[in-house]
Amino acid sequence: MRHNQLNRRDFLRLSAIVTTGLTVAACAPALPAQPGADTDNAAAPAQATREIVFVTTESTDSSSQLYEPLYNSFRAVHPDITVSYLGIPVEGGWGSYFDKLAVTIAGGQKVDLGKIPTEGGRLAVARGLISPIDDYIDATPELQDYFDDVSPDLAKVFVYNGKTYSLPYDFNNMMIWFNTKRLAEEGLEMPPEDWTYADFRRYANALTKRDGDNVTHYGFSFWTNPFGLCPWLFNNGVDGMMTGDNMETPMMADPAYVEVVQFLYDLMYVDKVVPRADAANTVNFEAGTVAMQMAGRWPLSGYLQNDFEDYEVAYWPTGTRRVTEVGCGSWPIFTASTDPDAAWAYIAWLLRKESIEYMVSTGANIPSRRSVGTSPEFTALPQNSGKLWYESIDRKDIPVLSVTAPPDFSEMEQISNRHLSQIFADEVAVVEGLAACQAEMQEMVARRPAEWNAMF
Repeated sequence: MRHNQLNRRDFLRLSAIVTTGLTVAACAPALPAQPGADTDNAAAPAQATREIVFVTTESTDSSSQLYEPLYNSFRAVHPDITVSYLGIPVEGGWGSYFDKLAVTIAGGQKVDLGKIPTEGGRLAVARGLISPIDDYIDATPELQDYFDDVSPDLAKVFVYNGKTYSLPYDFNNMMIWFNTKRLAEEGLEMPPEDWTYADFRRYANALTKRDGDNVTHYGFSFWTNPFGLCPWLFNNGVDGMMTGDNMETPMMADPAYVEVVQFLYDLMYVDKVVPRADAANTVNFEAGTVAMQMAGRWPLSGYLQNDFEDYEVAYWPTGTRRVTEVGCGSWPIFTASTDPDAAWAYIAWLLRKESIEYMVSTGANIPSRRSVGTSPEFTALPQNSGKLWYESIDRKDIPVLSVTAPPDFSEMEQISNRHLSQIFADEVAVVEGLAACQAEMQEMVARRPAEWNAMF
């Protein structure tokens, strides 16, 4: 089924166009008044004397290739600054990445700036890994263009206790993806934007196919790490996995929290429209063996590579309210940086519209800049619902909440994942499992250093 939209060849051609545009942009003047930037001699050849290390979640080699067009244009106006890359790939979730990053810095490895998502913001501040950038923002008036072009809900994600620690360059929300071929087979239309949890359950049942007692096509599949669990909680009236100014109050004992986990459990064991976590089922959205999936925009890259086009996305269903979950990516300056001025110069360059256009052309995240996220090129995928990516965080009638990210995120994620795994393996009852999770979370909070309370 061929949609009138960007296919893989169009997408790759767009990437080439953006890359070429960045090469042309190499002749553009440097951002004036950037701390540490040598703008007086921007066009003159110079011997590189300042090196900064950029920590990324890709491998070191692939990071060098990914950022090369941006780096080349940056060097044209900052010839005295060189950038090298240090890859710390995400394996086993963000918690593992943060732990490896902390060990890397403690070991004396030179680092200047790096990739930190929402999940690691408070963690990085609490561990003293990143520095506020308010003075740099004040000294860079050209960034007003960035703030005018970014949803306020995104711009404040990394603001803690009145201090700004980073600025988002991209984000992901959570949507429900539909395999449109499976919808057509069952005679169903895409749901309205104000559909409910009850509507969702009906869709999941209608899209499940059985051969006797054997399920051949599941209606839905889910996962329950923090980014996957929070949209269910948010839309059911819970502020997240933890709440409070310092996220010092675990919420697992809240009746609305229990209701969410019971709802998901019932989809798996009562309705049997979701594959069991320990079952050897083929749960492939592309193949249609799973008709609905939960995700941000990140599956798109794989679908483009496979020329798969039978998909649309819908807003998250409503429980007791409507909320959009968001998680952002950012490039903060590490406190260990030996040249924070040079690091800021590169960050400011990466936040330009042209840079963010390039970043989203090479992947599937959503740009923080509205002008890019609402452009015809970006909203072309999916064909009928691509506008929802940015719209979902820019509407005044739908609140935006960030994924739960306490300063002890790594430990919180491990505790929650362990107890939820037991619940969904049917090893422990929902209420019992969440009570045990609540108790362990409270012990975790009790161990927090007292100084953390003043940081947020």
